[in-house]
Amino acid sequence: MFAKYRVAAFSATKYEIVSEVKDISRPEEVKDFIGKYAVTWLDCAGASEAEIASIGEVFGFHRLCLEDCSKLPQRPKVSDYGDYFFMVVREVEYHKDVHSHQISMFVGKNYVVTIREKHDKLFDPLFDRIAQKSPRLQDKGSDYICYAITDQIVNGYAPILEVIEDEIETVEKEILGTTSKETLREIFKLKKDLLLLRKIIIPTREMLLYFEREDLPNMTDKSRIYFRDVYDNIVGSMELIDTYREITSGVIESYLSTLSNNINSVVKVLTVLASLALVPTLIASIYGMNVDFPEKDLLGARNMYYLAMGLMLASTIALIYHFRKREWI
Repeated sequence: MFAKYRVAAFSATKYEIVSEVKDISRPEEVKDFIGKYAVTWLDCAGASEAEIASIGEVFGFHRLCLEDCSKLPQRPKVSDYGDYFFMVVREVEYHKDVHSHQISMFVGKNYVVTIREKHDKLFDPLFDRIAQKSPRLQDKGSDYICYAITDQIVNGYAPILEVIEDEIETVEKEILGTTSKETLREIFKLKKDLLLLRKIIIPTREMLLYFEREDLPNMTDKSRIYFRDVYDNIVGSMELIDTYREITSGVIESYLSTLSNNINSVVKVLTVLASLALVPTLIASIYGMNVDFPEKDLLGARNMYYLAMGLMLASTIALIYHFRKREWI
């Protein structure tokens, strides 16, 4: 599959906004927009290593950045390269379990370049805002586009956490009714999903802190305020993940406790049944011994048979009464 290129460009003043959104076939075509508009955003989805190299030639990106774009996966990070800065963010999707896709971003003075691992509609709302000349674009530069992109990605984490929360609640209810292996597999799947999200969100949080502490090129104080809001969102997501991890650990403990109780109940029933059978078996064993007794005909064979059966029945009733009195059954 070939890469898909889209350009969004705008020039904004206090009086008007001029914008254009267009699909292009080659990265070289973006040069026409860079000289024409104040801010140009080139988005590339599904690019091969050769196509990424072509983008690097157009903008003069460092070889190490281009390697990070093509050698996947990379952890979220930000690096200063003088005239521009490079960052990696991870998009997250949920289809029965968590999947992540890399988004690499270059932010220069008058341009933003995003290289995405996957074709999807993640940035369609941002392209629509630019095409519709959103008032928020007034007096904004490439750093604001960087914020909008990052915010769009981070906002996608919350719905996934909501889905995981619903699944945790479902599993908790299932544990009260059954302790099947499928339930246990679901619990460990949720723990795996939360661990993957944690590995993504922790470095993303560190990256956003870097924006606050370091003086990156083309990053204004106005945009730093926006990035603080993204940081607050990512901190909230991190707190939810830690909470859900504790809940899933508690769910596993509840599962093991329920399983242990079920096993104890089975053992209890088997023990009671064995105890009820023990005394009658003993009586039958003694009665059935092939040994002569001097007075074996004292009561007569028929009477001895009824006596043995009566003792068996009486002992069983006595044991049942004793177990019920102690509330064992």
